[in-house]
Amino acid sequence: MNEDIATLFSNNKNNVHWRYAGPSDKTKPIVNADNLLHLAARIGNVEKFLSIFKKSIESDARLLEYNNDQENPFHIAAKMGILPSVVKGIFKHLESEKTNPNCDPKKLENVKHYVKEALCNRCALDKSKKTPLDWSLALASMAGIISGGAAYLSGKVCSEIHDLHDVSTPVETFNNTDLARYTYMMTEKKYSKILIANRGEIACRIIRTARRVGISCVCVYSDADTNSVHVRQADESRYIGPSPSCLSYLNIEKICEVAVETGAEAVHPGYGFLAENPDFPRALQKHNIDFIGPSAETIEVTANKITAKEAARKAGVNVVPGYMGKISNAAHAAQVAEEIGFPVMLKAASGGGGKGMRIVNSKKEIELAFTSATNEAEKSFKDGSIFIEKYIELPRHIEIQIIADKYGNIVCLGERECSIQRNNQKIMEETPSPFISEEVRQKMYVQCVSLAKQVGYFSAGTVEFVVDKDQNFYFLEVNTRLQVEHPVTEFITGIDIVEEMIRTSCGEKLRFNQDDIKLTGSAIENRICAEDPSKKFFPSSGRIKYYDKPGGNDYVRIDDGVASGSEISTFYDSMIAKVITYGKDRVEAISRMQKALFECYIEGVTNNIEFLESIFHHPNFIAAKLHTRFIPDHYPSGFHGDFVTEEYIKIFIFTALYYSVSARYQDNILITVYNHNTYSVVGKWKSSYRLLNITINDDTDITLKVEKQGSKYFIRHAGMKAECCIFKPHVAELSRLMLNNETEGISVDAVKSPISGLLVKLHVNIGDQVEIGQPLFVVEAMKMENIICAEAAMVIKNILVQEGKNVQIGDVVLALLP
Repeated sequence: MNEDIATLFSNNKNNVHWRYAGPSDKTKPIVNADNLLHLAARIGNVEKFLSIFKKSIESDARLLEYNNDQENPFHIAAKMGILPSVVKGIFKHLESEKTNPNCDPKKLENVKHYVKEALCNRCALDKSKKTPLDWSLALASMAGIISGGAAYLSGKVCSEIHDLHDVSTPVETFNNTDLARYTYMMTEKKYSKILIANRGEIACRIIRTARRVGISCVCVYSDADTNSVHVRQADESRYIGPSPSCLSYLNIEKICEVAVETGAEAVHPGYGFLAENPDFPRALQKHNIDFIGPSAETIEVTANKITAKEAARKAGVNVVPGYMGKISNAAHAAQVAEEIGFPVMLKAASGGGGKGMRIVNSKKEIELAFTSATNEAEKSFKDGSIFIEKYIELPRHIEIQIIADKYGNIVCLGERECSIQRNNQKIMEETPSPFISEEVRQKMYVQCVSLAKQVGYFSAGTVEFVVDKDQNFYFLEVNTRLQVEHPVTEFITGIDIVEEMIRTSCGEKLRFNQDDIKLTGSAIENRICAEDPSKKFFPSSGRIKYYDKPGGNDYVRIDDGVASGSEISTFYDSMIAKVITYGKDRVEAISRMQKALFECYIEGVTNNIEFLESIFHHPNFIAAKLHTRFIPDHYPSGFHGDFVTEEYIKIFIFTALYYSVSARYQDNILITVYNHNTYSVVGKWKSSYRLLNITINDDTDITLKVEKQGSKYFIRHAGMKAECCIFKPHVAELSRLMLNNETEGISVDAVKSPISGLLVKLHVNIGDQVEIGQPLFVVEAMKMENIICAEAAMVIKNILVQEGKNVQIGDVVLALLP
């Protein structure tokens, strides 16, 4: 636009839109559709604008007020990418006015106030009251203290705002979406489109933040994910290959091709897959596409556990004793393990998530553990390298979340306790840790910052430690990516970690320092997984018939990527959803998690919801007596349901009675007598009559999972299970005389596969005599190798499924001699 701003000013100064209220009419809203600042921003001629702005100041014009319904001109400038120069120019000019002997200091401060007000006032509206929100964003932006998509203002800044604005009412809450979008637009470099090189819940999670800051998203999908939720939520989606991850989500060339075709300016890798593969950011760089994460060089050092430990040593970080070289074969592994001393941990050098990890207690276990760990690592990360370290018994697993920019600023966002694990994989995380002291936390911070500086780290990352009973901590590894459990940190800090990753990738400096970080309250996360806790947590697959979850609010968050009808594939990780709760302390967070899990319901796929409920009612968990062997120690034979207490026997009976008498009607009242006491029971159904909320005597309010099969009622709550039957008195008497004709479900002449997947290894041949505990075959499912062992002595008669073939749950793999 070539039109001179002076001409525009002259042509518009008598326009009705340029009216302004006098001092006696301060509260009257003023229409100003074509604000001076708007015009200046559009033209970009700041100097000429300033000279005219000075004249308007001298005439005491209040040109910066405008109607609530008009868009703030500064936001227009922000969208055009010239807001910083406009704002800096204005304030530079105003500062220079202080030397003017004719300048009225009070008037100058008033003008500063008007400019600050215009910068943010009415950036969002209170939709219910139709009133403008306070202009706190202006000062917050300048002070660099906006974080997580919301203004978390210190008391000092709030006080300053009140003084300038001459108001006594509290600062109102901003619309987080508008706030994040506008502050993001103020950065000099910004993305308009990113590609998410992942799937499922994490893809959906990244989409939410990207949309909030005005970025469109491209998602990728394989054959197995054609109808997935993340594909439906994306602005664009592209097919990248067959279901096996090596042909799709690990295909660097194809993902780069899609990023170029769709015009993506950056790629967010999520977690897993290519997130910690240095070849991926290098490949993207060739196409001038940013990788939202650390540099390839940093990943190369830190994502590999061997080189990461070497870097940690140089940075003065405590490390676990072990052999840092590459283990060449099983014999070499046995030699090293004996030198270190059993028990030892075999660990994949690349990746994470518990894959490629095996605890070895004796030399005879080495060969199988080495082979299995190597294969698993190769298939998950395309790197079968293994190293060995001393296994610290009964440790806690505690990690520190870090965030760093490209200018050397590094901030720690608190720790996460991740000690509740099965098969070396986390299923529950919380922050802050109920174990470590503030002194230990600060020592961990110092070592994390030292390591981050050593490797030139930027973006979000996690430094993991094992901590012994005396709070001595030892470095485990660095996760150079977004962690599954990041939501708990977001809850207690108020920082959106995905947004910060995007901002640092754009080259923005961190908007907070270590002193700004306050850990407020307590947050806990559970991972709902498709697996069978009664069968060594073997993964399960299939179609979700029904899916119900608690509603999200300020205290409960659900991160998922599934819906009723979604298919849980054997090709990928078993996680279905994450449930996160927040409380003012750990007790409240646990209480809210217990309630949230009561309201979670999944049918069609075997899952761990009841097992998680059991843990959250376990006295040792509530007492925070945690370590990484919590599950093996307290559930040595898996989870088969908790003991039903006397109190819950009564509740379960009432539930079955209510179901049988009130059938499927809402709000019916059942009056019943139990142990000579009269009870009133009222029920409410939800989730297609799968969940029943009952109130007993207007006191006990509880949600139970109820299912009717024939004449039996199967009731579940808080990890407890009960099978109930309702008979008339004479039928009940006769039923006691009936023989139980149920037979054992275990076949004595065959071994069946307990899971669906790919049979990758047979450990037996026809005619072999097998002892209890001896490995029979290995089934790969959901990126994990599952070793199926003999549960009794047997002789192999025939092998019905060969290596390389798919098996379903219940398929006969081995026929046995009687």
